[in-house]
Order: sequence, then C-alpha cells, then structure tokens
Amino acid sequence: MKLISRKFRSEMPNCINRVTHPTAPQLMVGHPETSVSVQSRSQHRQPMLVRRLHHTWLQRRLRCRHKNQSVQSPAFQRILSRHEMPEMHRIKTPAKKSDFHQTNKTLPRRPRKVAVVPPAGLEPARPYGQEILSLKCLPFHHRGQTNRQLGRDRPSWSTLRRLLTSFMISIRHLALTRSDQHNLPVMPSPARLLPLLLATLLTTASGIGQTRDVKKIYAEICANCHGISFEGGSGPSLAVGKWKHGGDDTSLTQSIREGYPQAGMPAWSATLSDAEIRGLIVYISEQTAAYERNHTVFAKPADAITAQSELYFYRLETVAKNLAEPWSIAFLPDGRMLVTEKKGTLRIIENGKLLEQPVKGVPSVDTNGQAGLFDVVLHPDFAHNGWIYLAFADPQKSLEGRNLALTRIIRGRLHDGALVDQETIFQAPLATYRPAGGVHFGGRITFDGQGHVFFSIGERGAKENAQDLARPNGKIHRLNDDGTIPSDNPFVGTPGADKSIWSYGHRNPQGLAYDKAAGELWETEHGPRGGDELNLIRKGLNYGWPITTYGIDYNGQPFSWKNASGQVIPSVTTQEGIEPPATYWVPSIAVSSLNVYEGTLFPKWKGNLFAASLAAQELRRIEILDGKVVHQEIIFKGIGRLRDAITGPDGALYVLLPDRVSRLIPVTK
Repeated sequence: MKLISRKFRSEMPNCINRVTHPTAPQLMVGHPETSVSVQSRSQHRQPMLVRRLHHTWLQRRLRCRHKNQSVQSPAFQRILSRHEMPEMHRIKTPAKKSDFHQTNKTLPRRPRKVAVVPPAGLEPARPYGQEILSLKCLPFHHRGQTNRQLGRDRPSWSTLRRLLTSFMISIRHLALTRSDQHNLPVMPSPARLLPLLLATLLTTASGIGQTRDVKKIYAEICANCHGISFEGGSGPSLAVGKWKHGGDDTSLTQSIREGYPQAGMPAWSATLSDAEIRGLIVYISEQTAAYERNHTVFAKPADAITAQSELYFYRLETVAKNLAEPWSIAFLPDGRMLVTEKKGTLRIIENGKLLEQPVKGVPSVDTNGQAGLFDVVLHPDFAHNGWIYLAFADPQKSLEGRNLALTRIIRGRLHDGALVDQETIFQAPLATYRPAGGVHFGGRITFDGQGHVFFSIGERGAKENAQDLARPNGKIHRLNDDGTIPSDNPFVGTPGADKSIWSYGHRNPQGLAYDKAAGELWETEHGPRGGDELNLIRKGLNYGWPITTYGIDYNGQPFSWKNASGQVIPSVTTQEGIEPPATYWVPSIAVSSLNVYEGTLFPKWKGNLFAASLAAQELRRIEILDGKVVHQEIIFKGIGRLRDAITGPDGALYVLLPDRVSRLIPVTK
C-alpha cells in the first residue's frame, strides 16, 4: 500500500526513508502487496497529514532552488503550483512488478485482505508533530544512540514504546483510508490487529541478531586506537602480528570480549556478538597476513637456482611444459606420466615431453566455473589389473532441459592412446545434480590399500546439503574398488541415507590422502573467507559445515544456515557432536591437494603432509604427531597456483604449476 504515485516518488529525494531528516517527511505506510491507496481528490478526501507534509517539503525544496523568491510572492506560488501533489488514483495489486504503476484501475467491490509484510526494521518518526509508521527496512539508529548499541542494531525500550505508538497511529490512519473505500469499521478488529502487532514485535526482536560487515565494525570501534590501516595510534599496530596478550584465536577473542581496562581497552562483549567477534578476528588475521606477505621474503625457486628450507637445500626443475591448468598427475610403471587438464583432456608425458595428442575416449566433461576433469589415480594393483580411476564433473540434462553437473567416478584401461573398458564406480541420482558450472565439486581420489577407494564431492554451493545424509554433496565417500558398497560403511543401516558416505559436513574437499603407515585418512577443504581446514577423517563423523566454520562470508558478514524447519541460525566455530579440524588457516590459503611424502630423497620429510594451495601459491609442509599438527613450514611461495603435489617413484616431490610439471630434488651443499 503506497500513498504516492510513480511521478511523485521520482521527485522525492533519496533520503525519503530518513524520517528524522527535517526535509524528508515519511509518506509511506504499508507495503506494495496491499491494495489500499489515497483516492483522487475529486472523489474522496485525502489525509490532510500527507498533503501538509508534501506541501511543506515542496516549499523547502523550492526555496533551495529559488533563494531570491519569497514564499508568498506570486512567482514562487506559480512555481509551487506546478510541483503540487498530482492527483492519485486507486491501484490494485499488480500481477508483476512492472505493472505496479498502472493507473485508472478500480478496486474490486469485495474487501480484500490487507497483506502487511513485517519489516526487517522499524524506526518511528515525528514529522511535524505527527507519527506514522514506515515499513521500509531501516536500522535501529536514532538520536541519542549510545556506543553500547553499536554493532547490534537493537532498539532500546524507549524506541519500542515510540514504535508501538507509531504502530497504533498508523493502524488508525490505515483504517480511515480503508473505511472511505469499503465502508469498513474505523478501526480494525482485535483479531486483525493482533497478528500484525505480533509480527512487528517479532521482527523487531529479530533485529537484535543482525550483524554488520566486519570492516565497518573495525572502523567504528578499533580504528580510533589502532589506525584505519592498522598502522597504530594510541594503541599498537595490529598489522605486525606482535601481540602483547597472545595472537591465537582464543587470546584475541578474550581480548576483544573482556578488554584490558587498565590499559585503556574497553570490553566489547556487550557490543559485539560472538559471530561479529569471530568476523573481526578473521579480518585482523587477513591484514596481518597481508603485512607478512609484503615484508617477508619467501623462497621462489626457479630452474638451476638453489633454495633452502628448514631441513634441506633443494632445487625446482621443470619436467614438462605447455600444459593448460593441469589438475592431477599419476605415474605409470613404464616411466610415463598421466596428467589431467581442467579443460577435460587427459595427457601423456613421455621421456620429459608432452605428447601432442591427448588420450582418446575420455567422457565428456563440464568445464564451466570450477568444473572440469579432476583427479587421476592408479589402482594400487595397477601392474596386474591396469585400472585407472578418473573423477570429473559429469554433465547431464534435467527433465526440463537444464544443464546439470555433479562429480562422477569412473575407471578404465589405457590401450593404444585411448581409455577403454570404462566402468562407472559412482554416479549420483540425477535429482541430486546441481546446475552446471558453479563451484565446489571436490574431485579427489585415494586408496587405503585394503580394497577400498575414497573420493570427495563438494556441496556444490548449497551449504545445507552437506548435512543432508540423503545427498552425496559435501561428503567423503567410501566404496569397494569395484564400486560396490562395503558392508561396514557407517550409514548402511540408516533409512534414506546415501550408503557410500564415510563422513559428512564438508564444504569443498579438494585434498585427500591416505597415510598407509599410520592408517589415517587426511583431508583438506576450502573454507569460505578464512577457515580452510585440515581434517583427520574418521568413520561416520560430522565435520560441521555450515553449522561450524572458522571463516566468514565473502561479504564480510558472519555465516548462517537454515535448519530443516527453515529457521536461520548463525554459524559457530565449535559445537558438541561436531569434529573440529586438526588445524585451520585464517586467512584462507585455498588448499587444493594433499599428499603424504613416502619417498627416499628427503628422508626427514617422510610421513609429512604436503598441502598445495591456489590463492596463496604456496607449498606447505605439515608435521603430524599422534594425529595432531605440531609444525608447519612454507617450502616456497609466489610462483603460481598449485593444483597438485605428489611423491614420484624416484622420491622427488612433483608439483603442478599453471602451465608445467616441476619437481623438487635435494641439492648437496
């Protein structure tokens, strides 16, 4: 229900919703879905309040344009008359948004229900001695707001009292307008009034949980002391990462929540929610990491140049060139290498040379967005059975003809440059496929040496699917190497569950490696903005996404998710019943693969995990002791996005750069 026409609205300033602004009277009551508006002046009386506000607003606006004219002068009155409020006609609810402003349409004789949509926020106003209710989405900022209210957008009790007063006046105003059209009672009945009042109060209460961009939070409560660019001020610089009270997440959370009054830092527990404190920590960590990148020299090895790590001198040398976004590499017993390219081709490297023709017979692949041809892995008994396993984004069509895709696992044999004897190991039902292209396919494969194959599938951007056991999305799966279901899988006896699921609650698991010596399955997955994870995968456990995460959304807001009843719940970092990560990275490094080093060229690295990354362009060594991370080292950084890092049969560590295959070999000094 809007009380102004399109022509009049186009003349109003952008600050029309700022009802406390002296030159912006609020003229809207209700929502476009209602079917009540002011009648033509020649047919029915208009509310005098609306016309008085408009007339006063026009006078002030035109005086700004014609400062030399007196308000009472004939010239000014002629100008004012040309801008007077146009005649407004009754309109009915349109079938679509573009038809909303059709005029000269009359309302039906039968009274229609007034569909008032509860607002996301309500702000009372008293323009020129009267109060009217705005159903526009406004924050609870009002005159006299204290710092205690910053960051939570919650109303005070005085605001609630003003809101209820405005609510009653608006209902009265609405009733008067409707009574002119339909001969209805002057005031709505309590049965009609109570639901609207409850909806308003519930919506107001929900404003307490609203959160803001972490950058704005920092600018409002931290920048005064620590500098708008983290350079420091009355407080120390946060960019250098030197923390007086500890720089880990627990220490930072306590510092923000409890403060250090003796040092002049107030406590913010009454101002910031837990989700906002977490978002602020992510933002500070991002800035600290950026400062470190700009002030730290990392190894950038090139051919014939020796670099040094903590334990070894090494050299990075090129094995093969002219590849296009290589995704994965596998080593054939005869010395040849198989390399997948994201664009959907399987290539062969022979004697250090990339063969011109790709392998024939590879299935069609969706290559849009993050889709593509993913992992290539040889069966542990490849020498006897010759099986090659591939993961790829499988393109399909819906019944309506829409393009869909989801990760699929096949196996085949290499014969005369072609992939033959193909068998499907895993293909999900078409109902679980998502629109083609897009994000989060997973796509890694590994074996445990006991007849089982593990593989990962991302949640495809639908985060709640990671918690749905009826869907394969956002899961680590376990099958027998021929594609059959192992009888000891955790959800074999769960009605409606996908029986191949081994663990769930994953976002985009792109690293998967089985440590045969320790009997442990490790996984790395992309978090959102911050919160990349390394997980020790155990049977049947829930790894949290999107219920728990150490990251925030890309727009700077804390994450939230919807439960089965549709209720929106903010994400947390930990929760009982959810397996925490072995470690996580804030800011994100964009982990892409994971490998357990089993070679002999670097004996001190044996059993260490090596994680490759995309955005951070780094190769990271991770030491594990009793299932826990005890040390990390960046081997090199900044020479390109890394898709894979794997131990070669010669003991070297092979890495895939954007256009080539390289390997790390030790150098004796």
